[in-house]
Amino acid sequence: MRFKIFFTIIFLNLTLAQALLNRAIGEELTYGSVRSFAMGSTHATSGNNSSLLRFNPSLLGTTLINNPSFIDIQINLNSISERRSILVKDYFGDFLTYADYLNNVNMYNFFQGGFLSKVGNFTLGAAYLPIASFNYDYSEEVRGSADIEDGEVGLKDPLEGFHQFNSSGTLNSISFGLSYTKIKKSSEFHFGLSFNQTLDTEIKDVFRVDTLRSEFENLALINNYSSNNTYGTKDVFLNFGISFLKDDYLLTCSTEQDLLIQTANFNSFNFIDSLGIISYLDETNTNFILDGINFYKPARYNLGLSYNPIDNSSLTISSEIEYNQFNETTFFKDSKTFKFGFEYILPSNVPIRTGIIYKESFMETLPDQSIISAGSGGSYGQLHYDYAISYTFFDYFYPDLFLLDSDSYTNFDQITDSKFNFTLGLKYLLK
Repeated sequence: MRFKIFFTIIFLNLTLAQALLNRAIGEELTYGSVRSFAMGSTHATSGNNSSLLRFNPSLLGTTLINNPSFIDIQINLNSISERRSILVKDYFGDFLTYADYLNNVNMYNFFQGGFLSKVGNFTLGAAYLPIASFNYDYSEEVRGSADIEDGEVGLKDPLEGFHQFNSSGTLNSISFGLSYTKIKKSSEFHFGLSFNQTLDTEIKDVFRVDTLRSEFENLALINNYSSNNTYGTKDVFLNFGISFLKDDYLLTCSTEQDLLIQTANFNSFNFIDSLGIISYLDETNTNFILDGINFYKPARYNLGLSYNPIDNSSLTISSEIEYNQFNETTFFKDSKTFKFGFEYILPSNVPIRTGIIYKESFMETLPDQSIISAGSGGSYGQLHYDYAISYTFFDYFYPDLFLLDSDSYTNFDQITDSKFNFTLGLKYLLK
């Protein structure tokens, strides 16, 4: 059994997410607008910038009530913490506790922006939006054991080297779309369609053992691997939305096509059916086998309802049900996401926003997630700004990434993933 150095985490984990599988399946990036992000990611009912091209293009016109056009930019910061723990048993072989041996904290950023303009009953828009992240960074310090004779000064746990797994890459898209608004007495009908094309993606991979000693006992015997490739991913998917506004209520329905990106050089990961897990190594646990891109974005169907009373326009309550349908894979199952958001604008014109999300897992071995969010904003003349945060965490079990010959899949590490997101958006109204 590998010798682990146990240590105490003396700081709070601020970020939680399922980052380990990012390189294999990609992490979908669904930030939307900052306002809707703060309101429980109710993007299809509460969005107010160019990201509506992906989440509900029918509402493009509702963002330009008093202005003919605007430009928006947004920076999304993603802080991810992965804490790994090993099973500890007592003298009799019974469960005692899980002891931490690793904590990796990493920061990633994603940019988006766009432009909307109103012409009569039509609203036209374009946007640059992130779709998925393949980022993951793992670094493990490995120590050995040594016998020190009495009276001699030395280390009983000398540093032998490092286990490292690093991948980086972001899949982005360019979106174009339009919406049409029909006003009839006290009712409004909105229709929208958008066209989205993915862009080339550069992915870097490093999977290696860094040895510091000529002789070692606790490092994995793997073949080091590194690559840096750019993949052409000119794939297309469509979004469609329809919305109906009557008095205090807004009812929306939107859909997004599924998308499968599989490059010609793709070499699949190793899916272990008996365990229900994805492995980056071959059956010998010595060769990194993943190459290229195999990203699947499910088809998405969204039904939303928003309440904004006429006699109290400062209050907005939004709720959505999202259904994700996996048509092109046997690894994942269809899942639902439930979203709820709240906004109240204070007399000082400062908005208070909060929300909660319950997200069903798309894999049998992973738990469902609960996500909380909050945010606010303000303005200086024609410049509007919004900011928001979200937080989530969960535990799951996964084998050691760097197995020794004596190791097996009988004892899994406990992994605590956490994610803290901060997003800041700027919108400039054009006269």
